[in-house]
Order: sequence, then structure tokens, then C-alpha cells
Amino acid sequence: MMPFGFSAPLAAWLALLALPLVAFYFLKLKRPRVEVPSLVLWQQVLNDSRVNSPFQRFKRNLLLWLQLLLLLLLVVAAMQPYLRSRRGRRMQLPILIDCSASMGAREKAGGPTRLDLARRRAAERIEGMLRGERICLVAFSRRARRITDFTDNKRELLAALDRITVEEVASDLEDALNMAQALGRATPVEEVLLLSDGNLPAHSAVELPFALTFERMDAAGPNAGITSLRAVRAANNQWRVFVGIDASESYRGPATLEAMLNDESLVREVVAPTFDNPERVIFTVAGDAPSRIQVRLSVDGVDAMASDNMATVDLPALRPANVYVDEGLAACRRVVSLMEDVELWPGPQGERTPGDVYDAIVSGTVADEEALQAPVRLGVGYLPTALTGTVTRLEGADRVVDWRRDDSLLQHVALGNVVLSAGTRYSGTDGIAACEALGFDVMVHGAQGPLLVRQQSEQASRYTLLVDIEQTTLPYRVALPVMLANLVNLSLEGEGLAKADGVGLLSPEETRLVAVDRIEFAEVAVSAADGPVRGTRPLWPVVLMAALILLLIEWWFFHRMHALKHREKLA
Repeated sequence: MMPFGFSAPLAAWLALLALPLVAFYFLKLKRPRVEVPSLVLWQQVLNDSRVNSPFQRFKRNLLLWLQLLLLLLLVVAAMQPYLRSRRGRRMQLPILIDCSASMGAREKAGGPTRLDLARRRAAERIEGMLRGERICLVAFSRRARRITDFTDNKRELLAALDRITVEEVASDLEDALNMAQALGRATPVEEVLLLSDGNLPAHSAVELPFALTFERMDAAGPNAGITSLRAVRAANNQWRVFVGIDASESYRGPATLEAMLNDESLVREVVAPTFDNPERVIFTVAGDAPSRIQVRLSVDGVDAMASDNMATVDLPALRPANVYVDEGLAACRRVVSLMEDVELWPGPQGERTPGDVYDAIVSGTVADEEALQAPVRLGVGYLPTALTGTVTRLEGADRVVDWRRDDSLLQHVALGNVVLSAGTRYSGTDGIAACEALGFDVMVHGAQGPLLVRQQSEQASRYTLLVDIEQTTLPYRVALPVMLANLVNLSLEGEGLAKADGVGLLSPEETRLVAVDRIEFAEVAVSAADGPVRGTRPLWPVVLMAALILLLIEWWFFHRMHALKHREKLA
């Protein structure tokens, strides 16, 4: 295949204009009869007559050759020549442009962002479009969105390109590739261009049905930023605040972290995070009133991104957790009464909260479960009405076979050494499937049936221990206080009183500006290009410029000839 081609080869017919141009030089000139005083001028007349006589041997004329060359250049420019790319010409080209937070990084203060560089490269591809080619722009961060349909309208594409802005979130490349696959179902797509800074996962499960060209932007400058801000409820009615500061691999130098409590300086500390050793700052805040903590990072020297230098967390006023525990569950009441920042109900005189509304309930009967209100509930020693006929209680020793360690109620709970003198069994052959069909998830499995189930709804999480706690060794194991502490924390989290996360945070990967140079897909691996990968390059502007220069030369030569002739006549 030739390294170049023509978008409008039929324009070559314009070369026939050379025929009248050449014929013009063969026409005879009809000169008027003039008497001259000397025969010396006859030689010049004979020469002019011979040149303008048809079918004479053509005399060398530089001006004619310049005009023929000018016509040739104009014809070639009209044919719209282009230089082929390595991959050839693509008729449909989706361009995926990364606009995640790290694309807002700069190499130096006031310099272009990575997104600016990506837009420039996309603009080069758009300007270099040939006849019949169409481009579709897709911007992606956490979600991919199509900016334009496939079009050859350069003005529309460039205007849409200018509308793409940085979003302060991480990127999801798979969502963008899935959109490119969807585009390929409607129109043939052989190649997709990816413009990113390389802050992407190194592995992806996506199968590529097209060729992917990965152009990575140049690395940004050093950067440090706040990547985590969390407040956790502590003892003595306080919040413990944790701040994490990460840095890129090229970052060198200290920074100053300042925490403001309701616009007043609370903590000011010098930190020196590195790529391998992030900094952590911990301080406490009183929780007797609502407060807002604003954390700022001031970086000495160049900082590639400013968007990760500030974060905010709003803290509500702390209060004791209102926990109702059935008076018949002595072991549970004893454990809850020893917890800090917990108010146990019913009170010593049988007092209850207004409306019987609590943060958590530990009930021993179905009646308590229906009469009391709480977002988190734990029933002990009975079967929920909905499970009647599906699960049956049995007398006889049982044991714990397995439990859901990832559930919020059972985190850090060890049940392997709990002994049970009574258990349960499934009434039918469907077993777990029958429970799930009724809306119950089995959290703790016994030898023959479920021991603890959960019923989840938008209003509440309902856990039920299906065996009598007094028929187990659970009151004598550490598992009981850990489980009840998890229950209280679960209720406080629902009210926003256990922990609070900051807003305005980027992921550590975004702040650290980690860039991959190779992405492993399901079947192939794509490496980042060393520089911009050129597409088909139009050559007609170059040819047209050469024609303009030649026109100036021809104009100069024509006037020079006339000037010389004029001097000869004067002489």
C-alpha cells in the first residue's frame, strides 16, 4: 500500500486546463505595420514571428513552465492528498477522553492541565479528518457519557471538546469501553482512541472487539493532598478525627496541615508525606454541640492539584444511645448497662422513652418487636411468625457450623466455642431457599437449621436468635458483649452518631498521580504510546502553500522580464 492517498481523485480532470494554457503560447500575435528607421530591429521581429507561429518547434519559456507547475500544484491540492497512518484510515473513530480528578494536574503553576493536553491531541485528530471520516467524543470519569454522535462536523466536535471539564472523582475505564462497544453495535468501529494520564487500573476484564490506541499524557508535577477524613465516636462524649495525607512519587518537601473548628484554628501541624509513607494526623473534638471541621493543606513549592487540599466534615452533637433490652434478658441487660454513652431502657422504675422509640431494641417476645420502634432490632429466643412451618425448634444438643463474619452484627464475633442444648431444623427440603423466599437471610448456621436470621427492609434491620440464650453458653462467652456492642454501633451509624466521613475527598490513587504504561485486558495487553499517534495527515494545505509561493515567484519573474524589456527599449 502506498504511504499516501487522495480523498478526491476525480479532481485530476482539472489537469486538462494545461491544454488551453499551452495553446495560448502558440497563438500568433497580430502586430500593426510600423515603419522603423533601421533594419537592425528586423531580427527581433523575426524571432517574435517564429515564436507565435503554430507548429513551430516550441521555444524554451521559463514563464510557461512556472505556470504549468502552478497548475499542477493546484490540481494536486484539489485532489486532497493525505498521508496514511500506521493503522490506515478509520471511517468511524470514538475518542475516549479521561476527565477524572487527576486530569486536572499541572506540570507547573499556571501551566496546562492534563485535560488541556488531551483536548489538544483530540483537536489535532479532528482537524486532520478526511472526507468520509467521522468522530464520536466520549468523556468518562466515574461514569462515561457521549458528548457527540458520530459526525464529520469539525466545528461541532471542537465546540463539544471545549465543554469537557475535570470532574473531582476517580475514573472508570470499563464503563467507557462498554460504551464504545455499544457504539460499535450500531456502526462499525475498528479502532478506539484513549486519551488519559494513565491513572487507570492495570487490569481489566473487558474483552476488546476493536483495536485500542492508548495515548498517555505527559507526567504532571509533584503533588500532595488530603485523601481521608473521618471522625469516630470516642469516650467522654468526644469525636476522634483522623486525617490522611498522601503524596505523589515526585513530591519532595513539607506541607502544613491546619484544622479549623467553626472557622477557628484548632490544629496546625507540619507534615512531610511521601509516596511510600503517607502522613496521619489525629486529634479530638468535643461532641457536646454540632460542629464543622475544615481541614486545609498548604504545600510548600509546586503542587500539581489544588482540588485535594481541602476537605470538610460535619459532626452532629453526641448523645447517649437509647437501647431497650427486655427485662427478662438479664445477661443482655447486664452487658448493655456497662457500655459507655448508652442509656438502658426500661429504667429502674420501668420508665420508657416517649412513643417507645429507641435506637436499638433487644426483645424477648414477638409482642415487644411489634410494639416498640427502632431501626435496629435483635429478637432473642423465639421464632418470627413468618417462619412458622419453615423452621422448627428442637430439643437436643446443637452446634454452630458457620456464620456470616462480614455482617455488621457479627464482626469480630467468634461462635465456634458456643455450646447449645437446643437447636432448630428445617421443616421442608428447601432449607435455606425457603427462608430466603420469605425474606430472611441465614446469618448463623446450625447442624440442622438456622440459629440466627436477618430480615432487612428500608426501615429497619431485624435480627432474630432462634434459640433461648439461656440454653447456650453465649452469656459466658466474649461473643455476647461484642455482638451487643456491634448492635449499638449499628444503630448509632444509622443515626450518624458513630462515625462521619468528610466530603471533598479524592481517592489516594488520584492524589498520588499513579500512572500505568500498560493495561492488561481479558485477551490482550495495550501499552501506552511513547508520543502522539498520528492519524491520516492531510497534505493539501502544504501543497496549496507551495502553490502560493510559486505564484509569487511567477509574479516576480513576469514583472522582472517586463522591466528588462523596458530598459532595453529605453537604451
